[in-house]
Amino acid sequence: MKVKEAARKVEQTTRIVTVKVQPLTREGMKLYGDILDSDHPIFPQVDAGQGAVAMEINTLERNSSVRQTLDQMAVHGSYTQSFIVLKGSMIMVYAPAAADLSCPVEDMEFDYDNLAAFVLVEGDIAHINRGVWHGVVVLNDSCRFVNITRKNAGEGTTNIIEVDDENVEYSRKYIELVNIRRRDKRQIVLEL
Repeated sequence: MKVKEAARKVEQTTRIVTVKVQPLTREGMKLYGDILDSDHPIFPQVDAGQGAVAMEINTLERNSSVRQTLDQMAVHGSYTQSFIVLKGSMIMVYAPAAADLSCPVEDMEFDYDNLAAFVLVEGDIAHINRGVWHGVVVLNDSCRFVNITRKNAGEGTTNIIEVDDENVEYSRKYIELVNIRRRDKRQIVLEL
Protein backbone atom coordinates (compact mmCIF):
# COMPACT_ATOMS: atom_id res chain seq x y z
CA MET A 1 0.00 0.00 0.00
CA LYS A 2 2.83 2.42 0.80
CA VAL A 3 4.29 1.99 -2.71
CA LYS A 4 0.99 2.96 -4.35
CA GLU A 5 0.66 5.99 -2.08
CA ALA A 6 4.20 7.10 -2.93
CA ALA A 7 3.52 6.68 -6.66
CA ARG A 8 0.34 8.74 -6.33
CA LYS A 9 2.27 11.55 -4.60
CA VAL A 10 4.83 11.60 -7.44
CA GLU A 11 1.99 11.88 -9.98
CA GLN A 12 0.40 14.74 -8.03
CA THR A 13 3.62 16.75 -7.95
CA THR A 14 4.55 16.23 -11.61
CA ARG A 15 4.62 19.41 -13.67
CA ILE A 16 3.27 19.13 -17.23
CA VAL A 17 5.46 20.60 -19.99
CA THR A 18 3.48 21.12 -23.21
CA VAL A 19 5.36 21.12 -26.51
CA LYS A 20 3.75 22.07 -29.82
CA VAL A 21 4.61 19.65 -32.61
CA GLN A 22 5.94 21.40 -35.72
CA PRO A 23 7.08 20.40 -39.21
CA LEU A 24 10.74 19.45 -39.60
CA THR A 25 12.78 22.42 -40.90
CA ARG A 26 16.47 23.36 -40.93
CA GLU A 27 15.71 26.54 -38.99
CA GLY A 28 13.78 24.62 -36.35
CA MET A 29 16.59 22.07 -35.95
CA LYS A 30 19.40 24.61 -35.37
CA LEU A 31 19.64 24.02 -31.60
CA TYR A 32 19.62 20.24 -31.98
CA GLY A 33 21.34 19.36 -35.25
CA ASP A 34 20.38 19.64 -38.90
CA ILE A 35 18.43 18.07 -41.74
CA LEU A 36 19.84 16.40 -44.82
CA ASP A 37 18.80 17.54 -48.27
CA SER A 38 20.24 17.48 -51.80
CA ASP A 39 22.56 20.46 -51.35
CA HIS A 40 23.50 20.04 -47.69
CA PRO A 41 25.52 16.97 -46.58
CA ILE A 42 25.62 15.52 -43.07
CA PHE A 43 28.76 14.02 -41.53
CA PRO A 44 28.02 11.41 -38.82
CA GLN A 45 30.62 11.40 -36.05
CA VAL A 46 31.83 9.00 -33.39
CA ASP A 47 34.54 9.91 -30.89
CA ALA A 48 37.82 8.05 -31.48
CA GLY A 49 37.91 4.72 -29.68
CA GLN A 50 34.14 4.78 -29.06
CA GLY A 51 32.92 2.28 -31.67
CA ALA A 52 32.09 3.07 -35.29
CA VAL A 53 29.37 4.74 -37.33
CA ALA A 54 26.72 2.13 -38.09
CA MET A 55 23.44 2.01 -39.99
CA GLU A 56 20.51 -0.19 -39.09
CA ILE A 57 16.86 -0.46 -40.10
CA ASN A 58 14.39 -0.42 -37.23
CA THR A 59 10.63 -0.60 -36.96
CA LEU A 60 9.14 1.13 -33.98
CA GLU A 61 5.63 -0.11 -33.25
CA ARG A 62 3.14 1.83 -31.24
CA ASN A 63 2.19 0.24 -27.96
CA SER A 64 -1.43 1.10 -27.18
CA SER A 65 -0.81 0.66 -23.46
CA VAL A 66 1.74 3.50 -23.43
CA ARG A 67 0.55 6.99 -22.51
CA GLN A 68 0.76 9.57 -25.31
CA THR A 69 3.17 11.59 -23.26
CA LEU A 70 6.92 11.41 -23.00
CA ASP A 71 8.54 10.70 -19.66
CA GLN A 72 11.82 9.29 -20.87
CA MET A 73 14.58 10.82 -22.97
CA ALA A 74 17.86 9.40 -24.27
CA VAL A 75 21.21 11.19 -24.33
CA HIS A 76 24.70 10.23 -25.53
CA GLY A 77 27.79 12.37 -25.76
CA SER A 78 30.19 10.28 -27.82
CA TYR A 79 28.44 10.37 -31.20
CA THR A 80 25.88 12.05 -33.43
CA GLN A 81 22.76 10.26 -34.66
CA SER A 82 20.51 10.45 -37.72
CA PHE A 83 17.01 9.19 -38.43
CA ILE A 84 15.73 8.52 -41.97
CA VAL A 85 12.02 7.72 -42.12
CA LEU A 86 11.26 5.00 -44.68
CA LYS A 87 7.61 4.28 -43.91
CA GLY A 88 5.13 5.82 -41.51
CA SER A 89 5.78 8.83 -39.31
CA MET A 90 7.02 9.70 -35.87
CA ILE A 91 7.46 12.68 -33.62
CA MET A 92 11.00 13.36 -32.44
CA VAL A 93 11.29 15.43 -29.27
CA TYR A 94 14.57 17.25 -28.61
CA ALA A 95 16.21 19.32 -25.89
CA PRO A 96 19.58 21.02 -26.53
CA ALA A 97 22.80 19.40 -25.40
CA ALA A 98 23.96 20.30 -21.91
CA ALA A 99 27.09 22.44 -21.63
CA ASP A 100 28.81 19.71 -19.61
CA LEU A 101 28.40 16.23 -21.10
CA SER A 102 30.90 14.71 -18.69
CA CYS A 103 28.80 15.14 -15.54
CA PRO A 104 26.59 12.31 -14.24
CA VAL A 105 23.30 12.12 -16.13
CA GLU A 106 21.41 12.70 -12.87
CA ASP A 107 22.99 16.17 -12.76
CA MET A 108 23.00 16.92 -16.49
CA GLU A 109 21.11 20.03 -17.55
CA PHE A 110 17.80 19.53 -19.38
CA ASP A 111 16.67 22.77 -21.03
CA TYR A 112 12.86 22.69 -20.80
CA ASP A 113 12.63 26.21 -22.19
CA ASN A 114 14.09 25.08 -25.52
CA LEU A 115 12.29 21.77 -25.87
CA ALA A 116 10.97 21.12 -29.40
CA ALA A 117 8.99 18.41 -31.21
CA PHE A 118 9.09 17.71 -34.95
CA VAL A 119 7.00 15.44 -37.16
CA LEU A 120 9.17 13.22 -39.36
CA VAL A 121 7.39 11.68 -42.35
CA GLU A 122 8.55 9.36 -45.12
CA GLY A 123 11.74 10.71 -46.69
CA ASP A 124 12.64 13.07 -43.83
CA ILE A 125 16.19 12.91 -42.49
CA ALA A 126 16.98 14.48 -39.12
CA HIS A 127 20.49 14.57 -37.66
CA ILE A 128 21.17 15.34 -33.99
CA ASN A 129 24.38 16.56 -32.40
CA ARG A 130 26.24 14.89 -29.55
CA GLY A 131 24.51 15.33 -26.21
CA VAL A 132 21.10 16.32 -27.60
CA TRP A 133 18.34 14.85 -25.46
CA HIS A 134 15.87 12.94 -27.64
CA GLY A 135 12.74 10.84 -27.48
CA VAL A 136 10.20 9.50 -29.93
CA VAL A 137 6.45 8.96 -30.17
CA VAL A 138 4.98 6.92 -33.04
CA LEU A 139 2.03 8.61 -34.77
CA ASN A 140 0.44 5.62 -36.50
CA ASP A 141 0.73 1.88 -35.91
CA SER A 142 4.44 1.79 -36.74
CA CYS A 143 7.35 3.67 -38.24
CA ARG A 144 10.18 2.04 -40.21
CA PHE A 145 13.39 4.04 -40.31
CA VAL A 146 17.14 3.94 -40.82
CA ASN A 147 19.05 4.69 -37.64
CA ILE A 148 22.57 6.03 -38.26
CA THR A 149 24.17 5.53 -34.91
CA ARG A 150 27.21 4.13 -33.13
CA LYS A 151 27.95 0.45 -32.55
CA ASN A 152 30.70 -1.64 -31.04
CA ALA A 153 32.28 -4.50 -33.01
CA GLY A 154 29.96 -7.52 -33.04
CA GLU A 155 26.94 -5.59 -31.80
CA GLY A 156 23.73 -6.50 -33.61
CA THR A 157 20.72 -4.48 -34.65
CA THR A 158 18.98 -2.67 -31.82
CA ASN A 159 15.67 -4.27 -30.89
CA ILE A 160 13.46 -1.30 -30.11
CA ILE A 161 9.82 -1.07 -29.16
CA GLU A 162 7.79 1.75 -27.73
CA VAL A 163 7.84 0.64 -24.12
CA ASP A 164 6.31 1.54 -20.82
CA ASP A 165 9.27 3.59 -19.66
CA GLU A 166 8.62 2.72 -16.03
CA ASN A 167 9.94 -0.77 -16.78
CA VAL A 168 12.48 -0.17 -19.53
CA GLU A 169 15.78 -1.98 -19.62
CA TYR A 170 18.37 -1.13 -22.23
CA SER A 171 21.56 -2.99 -23.08
CA ARG A 172 23.63 -0.28 -24.82
CA LYS A 173 25.65 1.19 -21.94
CA TYR A 174 26.82 4.22 -23.96
CA ILE A 175 23.25 5.53 -24.14
CA GLU A 176 21.69 7.02 -21.05
CA LEU A 177 17.92 6.67 -20.72
CA VAL A 178 16.52 9.11 -18.19
CA ASN A 179 13.02 9.11 -16.79
CA ILE A 180 12.55 12.87 -16.48
CA ARG A 181 9.26 12.45 -14.65
CA ARG A 182 11.11 10.76 -11.81
CA ARG A 183 14.28 12.85 -12.05
CA ASP A 184 12.78 16.32 -12.61
CA LYS A 185 9.12 15.75 -11.69
CA ARG A 186 8.09 16.82 -15.20
CA GLN A 187 6.20 15.13 -17.98
CA ILE A 188 6.24 16.16 -21.65
CA VAL A 189 2.84 16.37 -23.33
CA LEU A 190 2.71 16.83 -27.09
CA GLU A 191 0.30 19.32 -28.63
CA LEU A 192 -0.56 18.14 -32.15
